[in-house]
Amino acid sequence: MAKPPVLKLVVGNKNYSSWSMRPWVLARQSAIPFEEVQLKFDEAGGGLRVAGVEPYSPTRKVPALLVDGEAVWDSLAICETLAELYPEKQLWPAAADARRVDALGQELPGKPDHGIEAQSEAGRLRHKTRSRA
Repeated sequence: MAKPPVLKLVVGNKNYSSWSMRPWVLARQSAIPFEEVQLKFDEAGGGLRVAGVEPYSPTRKVPALLVDGEAVWDSLAICETLAELYPEKQLWPAAADARRVDALGQELPGKPDHGIEAQSEAGRLRHKTRSRA
């Protein structure tokens, strides 16, 4: 029997990083063993940078999953990796046609306009709009 991989899931503050929460919840609810590394958003940088992420993620963003030390980033890619590593957990539908995701669905998690930067910018714009009213 193969030795299970050593998993380290690097996440941001769970109150602010819904992208980090997606693979964290999947792994936790599926009883997949992993070490959690929780990093904080850098307040000095306007909350857009994650302090200390460099050793874990080549994109310098969270979440990142280290599988035996090799990095996987992007929420969807991490979830797919967990599904492949633990097929007995049935994290993905068994039927191939049910697993298909259109190109737009595959693209969204990696788009910069769907990350914390866009959320922070949208919040600043809403705040500015309200301040003028």
